[in-house]
Amino acid sequence: MTSKFVGTNQFSGKTLEDRFWEKVNIISDDECWEWQGSRHHRWNYGHFKLNGKTKSAHIVSFELVNGKIPDGLFVLHKCDNPPCVNPKHLFLGTNDDNMKDMASKGRSADNHGSKNPNSKLTEQDVIEIKNLKGQVSGAKLGRKFGVVKEAIYDIWTGKRWGHIGNQYDR
Repeated sequence: MTSKFVGTNQFSGKTLEDRFWEKVNIISDDECWEWQGSRHHRWNYGHFKLNGKTKSAHIVSFELVNGKIPDGLFVLHKCDNPPCVNPKHLFLGTNDDNMKDMASKGRSADNHGSKNPNSKLTEQDVIEIKNLKGQVSGAKLGRKFGVVKEAIYDIWTGKRWGHIGNQYDR
């Protein structure tokens, strides 16, 4: 990729590679190469402007070295260091690969059930709701627990609170 930028902006005459790599702290081949440009305020991934659009720096690094990323694949970090753009630390994977990688590194939040800050129910409430299936209407249970009847039906069918399973407290 050796596209030249033209016009009166500050990047005039620099190649894409020059603009990109001048913002990278390259130490050695095997260490993380930290992005020195702007970063996402929360996730710490590097930002790089390309053709008027902002792209993640690790993605640009991967594409500069390996070419276009096939549809449906993501650029993942072996090093688990968001500002790292060392191509040796980057690999392709599916969204499922990314979620498994995140979980294996202990970075996935356990927001199931009452650990979810938006939850109105507890695990005990759900067990009670499941035990009352067929005995009390979903609307009545919804009023009792402060949720809509659709939430009760979703619990009964396993669409919500599926991690509780069908192990009732009898």
